[in-house]
Amino acid sequence: MNDVMQGWGGPIRFSRKSAYEFVPTWQRGMAQPTDGDLANFMKEGYTNSLIYACIREVATSFAELPPLHLRPDESGFAKVTDSQLVALLENPSENMDGNEFRSTFATYAQTTGNVYIQKVRRSESRDRNAFFGSVKELGLVRPDYVQIVPGVRRADDIFEIKVNGVVVARLPRADVVHWKTPNPLNDFYGQSPIATLIKEGNLDIRMTEFDLAFFQNAGVPMGLLKTASKPSPDELKEIKGAFRRMFSGVKKWFEIMVLPAKEAEFQQLGLPVKDMEMPHTRELVESRICAVFGVPPILVGALVGLMRATYANYELAQRSFWSETMHPFADSVASVLTRELLPEVRTTADRGARVSFDLSGVQALQEDNTAKLETAAKLIQTGGFTVNEALDFVALPQVDAGDFYVRQINQMIEQPVTARLSRAMLLPSTKELGNRNVPRERLAERATEALAEFFVEQSGRVVGRLPKSRKAPDVGDLLPPEEERRLLEALRVFWHEAAQAGWSVGGLEVGEITPFDPIDPAVRRLLEDAGERVGGISQETRRQLQNSLVMAREQGLSVRQTANLIRDLPAFGKARAETIARTELAIADNKGAVARYRQAGIKQVQVWDGPECGWTSHDDVDHADGSIRDIDDFESYPVAHPRCVRSRGPVIEDSLAGNGHREVKEMRCPSCRKLLVRNGAVKCDRCKEEVAITKVGS
Repeated sequence: MNDVMQGWGGPIRFSRKSAYEFVPTWQRGMAQPTDGDLANFMKEGYTNSLIYACIREVATSFAELPPLHLRPDESGFAKVTDSQLVALLENPSENMDGNEFRSTFATYAQTTGNVYIQKVRRSESRDRNAFFGSVKELGLVRPDYVQIVPGVRRADDIFEIKVNGVVVARLPRADVVHWKTPNPLNDFYGQSPIATLIKEGNLDIRMTEFDLAFFQNAGVPMGLLKTASKPSPDELKEIKGAFRRMFSGVKKWFEIMVLPAKEAEFQQLGLPVKDMEMPHTRELVESRICAVFGVPPILVGALVGLMRATYANYELAQRSFWSETMHPFADSVASVLTRELLPEVRTTADRGARVSFDLSGVQALQEDNTAKLETAAKLIQTGGFTVNEALDFVALPQVDAGDFYVRQINQMIEQPVTARLSRAMLLPSTKELGNRNVPRERLAERATEALAEFFVEQSGRVVGRLPKSRKAPDVGDLLPPEEERRLLEALRVFWHEAAQAGWSVGGLEVGEITPFDPIDPAVRRLLEDAGERVGGISQETRRQLQNSLVMAREQGLSVRQTANLIRDLPAFGKARAETIARTELAIADNKGAVARYRQAGIKQVQVWDGPECGWTSHDDVDHADGSIRDIDDFESYPVAHPRCVRSRGPVIEDSLAGNGHREVKEMRCPSCRKLLVRNGAVKCDRCKEEVAITKVGS
């Protein structure tokens, strides 16, 4: 009897502790009906202009978010740069790219509350079958085509795809990613947002239709025509017909009405024209529709939003939309993809990994730094803060080569990093070297990311050139000469930036600020050095490729296995990208400064380096740190080895004392960098630190 009574309930799935999920016997193997007519909901979403605008706002916004594959590390999570999952989400099929995939996903989600992604395990494209793992393509299935056939357990469910009443496919749950909105009344399907807007949507449509009918009928409201005498049926028919003929249609709005009856009077029965729009009712309807979709009315041009439209309100609405609607929606989708799609490509390194969407590029979610920048500008204008000190004071990131003051011409000028000294020049100690190279380190971080991306793309191009058969390829075919040009283009922009930074700092150090002009022969020669070592980098890549091809041939690896072997080569890894970035930018920075020193007539430089680093190589017994070198010698060895931290500063010739020592007349406090101008032990009056000034060099 209980079974019979339960049969009248909606689709449910019972759960018990220590027991499998199950559904009532009579529901197993039967397609469960969806809540409402999903096709009608989808049609409704494209019929009501405001609902359509809300759906498109969510869909186009979600399409802008690139997917991420994140793995846990010491700092939290790190982005996987060569993720096959991200490649699949960005290129889900031959007929749809990642942007269209995300836009369509969000459209289905907002219209029906359900999204079904088919995991296509065999593609018609041979390239996709060779490149991707167990899932070759991702296909979005129209939600109104899908019905769920429950099994004994959730894993046994079947997704039945029916088109025009004909079942065209039956997919197991393992081959379907099902995202849905929360629905407390249904265990199988999500709740369509449009289903909750039936009344509001219909009211909005009816109000619009009423406005249309009003204008189509000449804008004359319903009324009563009264006459003094009772007209006969024929007279009544004639009066009504004449009235309709004279005033029906927008082209007859301005006709003059003459009533064909004695003592006739027209009395209006409908609402006055000013009240027909019912603005308060329309505002209520629009606000309810926007509330369900989580879209601020001002973003979709709703009347209730435009009435309060200001630039400040628009910015707040954008921030609210992204933080309260799009961010939770992206997290919900990412959670489902992590649970149902990530296991298809997971490796041992993906323990604890997850899928996410990159919101870092969303302008509305960025911190408004206007007030901070205004404060920093005021600090810089006082002349008491360098550009970087002012930025650091308001918790904004510092900029490369930003350690200089901005002062008016009638103010006393004090050089920041290394002063322009008339008698001598003291350069930072070895322990200050880390701070000195901070701008270069920041640039190296950006260059590392760019080069790592280049190497991933290069490995893809190399794999794409592999022959489809097991025929042994030629390394020159896999890495043709144009790859050197591409590498140079990827590196050149950062090399030039580092060289310009060294040039600018060198100018500050010698007290002569000159522009970094490519027309200047010294600058032109400096920029030409950018490609000096690219050939050697490519030669190492070819060597690793050759070794991998020999190994593949000896072990009888397939084309796919060879491709995986190539992708894992150190030549295409991030560690190599970081080594190249740090080495090349150190060379560019030092050469840029040396070029500027030459113009100023500097003949010697003081060198800072790692405490154990040699001059020509790391193991050279001639240690570099703290030594004075001829400028030609330093230009020949701007670094001693890859990742070398070598830096430099000019030696001013007129600081040489008669006793063969360079006597320090002026120096900076190592803690706060304030200039100190007395010999002997002094106390910095800014940070109160004791500073001992002694003779250096010989």
